[in-house]
Amino acid sequence: MANCFPLKKDCKRAGARLDYGFNWTRELARKWEPDLPFAAGTKIRPATDEGQTGLQYASSGGQSGPTEPPWPSVIAETVLDGTIIWTAEALTTASLTEQIADSEWESPDPDVTLDGDDTSATAGLQATIAFVSGGIVRRSYDIVNRMTTSAGKIFEGVLRLKIDA
Repeated sequence: MANCFPLKKDCKRAGARLDYGFNWTRELARKWEPDLPFAAGTKIRPATDEGQTGLQYASSGGQSGPTEPPWPSVIAETVLDGTIIWTAEALTTASLTEQIADSEWESPDPDVTLDGDDTSATAGLQATIAFVSGGIVRRSYDIVNRMTTSAGKIFEGVLRLKIDA
């Protein structure tokens, strides 16, 4: 069974060729969790959207506290969390649980053309992208993106695209 990405809604003008995609980075990140042991050297990212700093954090080893700490936004700064000291670092793939290995887009209708399927598999961005053109004015289309991770997990995203005049 695929993990699902929330439905993404957008529209385009008839005749336009636009790029659309899904950012899977949050789904693939190793995130902070409350009251858990973390081995020394474990790399994590903040759990909440409010905590995002564009950095990752390395554990000194120990147990996290009951609430997410205020994450430092400068490399090498630290924060105490339970019995762990987290040190801010530049993003690497070490704070991801896995990465994008493959991506497939499906158009449900021959009136919609998908081309230029691409992926971005970097430390800071795990995304799938496709260029969409065609479609009939005033119709909506559900375009499916199935992304497979390096560990073989399958995620599915649906783009609901409405064609405007």
